[in-house]
Amino acid sequence: YQRRVRDSRKLSVMVVKVELSLVIRGKAAENSSFYVCGSAEAIGRWDFSKALKLKRISAEGQIGSFIGNSIKESPTFKEVWTVELFLPAGTLCEYKYVFCAEGPERQLKWEVRPNRKLQLGYTSLSVEDTWEEVNFELETKREAEARLAFVEAEMKKLEEERKRLAEIRKKRAQESE
Repeated sequence: YQRRVRDSRKLSVMVVKVELSLVIRGKAAENSSFYVCGSAEAIGRWDFSKALKLKRISAEGQIGSFIGNSIKESPTFKEVWTVELFLPAGTLCEYKYVFCAEGPERQLKWEVRPNRKLQLGYTSLSVEDTWEEVNFELETKREAEARLAFVEAEMKKLEEERKRLAEIRKKRAQESE
C-alpha cells in the first residue's frame, strides 16, 4: 500500500508496513536453526544468504506470554521458533522455512511443500506454522557418496548374479534339447 502526498516542492511516497510474527513448531539438533526465506525483500527475495534466522523459544517461560498456552498444551508440542518482521501492507508474501545445520559443511533443507502464501492486510498478524518434516537426517556429501558407492556395489553384485542365473538357464535349456 502506498500513499502519495503532493507538495508544491516534492512528491513523497510513504509505504505502510505491518508487523508480522511467524511462529514455527519443529525440532532441531544442536548447532542447527530454522530460517524463513521468501518473496519479500525483508526475507531475502528467495536468496538464502539474506534469509531471516528464527529464534528458538524454550518450552517454558517465554512461550506462554508470546502466543498463549495452546501450543504448550498441545500433545504434538515441539520446539518453538519465532521471528518478527515488517512487510509492506496489502501485499502477497510467499515463503518457506529452511532448516540449516551449521558446521564446516553447512547443510540446508528447504521445505518440500508448496510455497506458503500470506495475503497481508493492514494490521499486525501472528502466524503459527509447523515444520512438516520433523524427523529427518541430513547427510553430508561424503555420506551420500559412500551410500551411493554401496548401492552401486550391490547393484553390480545383483547384475553378476542375474548373469550367472541366465547362464545356468541357458545350459539347462541346451541339455534338455
